[in-house]
Amino acid sequence: MKKLLFCSCFILSFCLIASGLAFASTPSQRDALIAQQLNCTESKMQGSVGWSDVCYKDFGASHDFSDSGLMLVSASSGVDAEARIRELEYTYANSDQSGEIETPGIDSDPFFNKEKEIKEDKETSFLDHENPLTKVEMGTSISHVRYLERDLMKTQGNMYGVFINYSNRNSEPKPIKTLKDFIENDVLKFDAKYSRGNVDYDSNGTGSKEGDKDYMFEMRAVIGFDVPTTEFLFTPYVGLGHRYLYNDGRGTTSTGHGGYRRESRYYYAPIGIDVKRELSKTWDLTLNLEYDYFLFGRQKSYLSDVVGGGYPDIKNKQNDGYGARGSVKLLKKDKEIDFFIEPFFRYWNMEDSETTSYVRGAYIHTGIEPTNTSVEMGCKTGIRF
Repeated sequence: MKKLLFCSCFILSFCLIASGLAFASTPSQRDALIAQQLNCTESKMQGSVGWSDVCYKDFGASHDFSDSGLMLVSASSGVDAEARIRELEYTYANSDQSGEIETPGIDSDPFFNKEKEIKEDKETSFLDHENPLTKVEMGTSISHVRYLERDLMKTQGNMYGVFINYSNRNSEPKPIKTLKDFIENDVLKFDAKYSRGNVDYDSNGTGSKEGDKDYMFEMRAVIGFDVPTTEFLFTPYVGLGHRYLYNDGRGTTSTGHGGYRRESRYYYAPIGIDVKRELSKTWDLTLNLEYDYFLFGRQKSYLSDVVGGGYPDIKNKQNDGYGARGSVKLLKKDKEIDFFIEPFFRYWNMEDSETTSYVRGAYIHTGIEPTNTSVEMGCKTGIRF
């Protein structure tokens, strides 16, 4: 075994010396290289130092890598070769004294390991600002809403809200050449928003009333796929959404008619696309267009709120309708936190709901949620990190 180790070290020393001579231009430099490489091998055979501590350590020399991954050291002008050799001759306090020579591989190379760590850190970093895989947006919104039942009534007013958006990508967007590339460019998004405000009621038949309270809550989850081009990043997506609206119309109108509370729930599938363009290193512009495919809805009218009316609460199912929305987001990128402003538009168009029958006194009545439209226009401001 010892003979085999000695022969291996001798052959390796010869190769290192021969390779090193190729980088030396003067006799004195060649002598220094020979002495250094011999010292490297001799020190390792004595078990006093580790291979990577001698053969990969450099004190002021220029570097080059051979195909095998070993470092060759060439003497630099003005460097005392003997002093460098003495610096290499030090002993680890906890070094292995067994005399066994460990053959170094790429995995034990500190330089290769460093590059590997950097690469892995870049690929797994979830909040890397330069190459973000995960982003969180949050902020506030202000909007004007208008609900209309044609020829019957309308409500309108201002809403103030907060929102939070979460997005995650498995990797940075890359050119799509295969189906696998397309699948690996996936992005997941989760959105939630809450807003509230006061709206004014107006009807040709039942008068008017001011200050009805409105609450709106919406949650969405979508999956998309990045399609990068030279100038734009296209991200088509599809998902599921839930919109909840609470309107408190209790009280008496200007004509003495009683109001009541209403709850509205929409379940829909958003189908849209984001189109992003980098205006500069610090500015991004993103256009969003979306069609909301209506799945089904539920309406609940608390008719029992009408004082002296004797009405029961009724529920109506909605089956037909659609929605649409869009926005333009201008984002300013910064070192830690990005800032953005985003004007937006949201629209819903709903058909007549199913009818519901109920008994009041000696009569059977039917209730329906009539055809209606909702329009919301506003602006969001927030931060991204």
